[in-house]
Amino acid sequence: MVGGRNKKLQSINSASLKYRHICANCNNNLTQKHDQSWDHFFSYLQNNFDSLSIGSKISRAKLFGRNAKNKEVFLQLYLLKIFGTLCSEHNIAADLKGMSLSIRNSIPYSGFYLGISKRLWLSHLKAVLGSPIHIERNPISGKIEIAIQMMIIDRWQFELIYVDPNYRVRKFPKCWNPLISNGFVIKNFEKR
Repeated sequence: MVGGRNKKLQSINSASLKYRHICANCNNNLTQKHDQSWDHFFSYLQNNFDSLSIGSKISRAKLFGRNAKNKEVFLQLYLLKIFGTLCSEHNIAADLKGMSLSIRNSIPYSGFYLGISKRLWLSHLKAVLGSPIHIERNPISGKIEIAIQMMIIDRWQFELIYVDPNYRVRKFPKCWNPLISNGFVIKNFEKR
């Protein structure tokens, strides 16, 4: 997102996706396993696009094999790094301290979920897009309760969902969090 608007990027390696609010050591060394987990996950989705349908379930063991639980946590931390960096860059008052602790200590973050959907509309177009972060605040305190960013990468759509640790709703149907999910479910974002 640039200036409050969606921006089409040339690739996943676009300069617009580089992390300006994370130190080079953290991005290059500390989170390398997280990056590798994402690469493996996204390759699996791409290689199995035709066989995965709405409602398909992907077990973490099938996806990651040995050490599946750790690799699943690394995947969440990769996405948390993206989301936390965007929050930092746009001064969004999410729990950045808690996110940072999870990333540095390689432990799952309870308030972060992922939704996955095939992009059925214009799926022949290669795209990398990110939406603005949509925020719901507590009407009394003004504190962020939920923040969601939509991403489109090639033929896939992703929802990155942040939930404040003190917010009363903690589960989202068919959304993945390594603390409560045994795998991934392909959703249909176009049918809400």
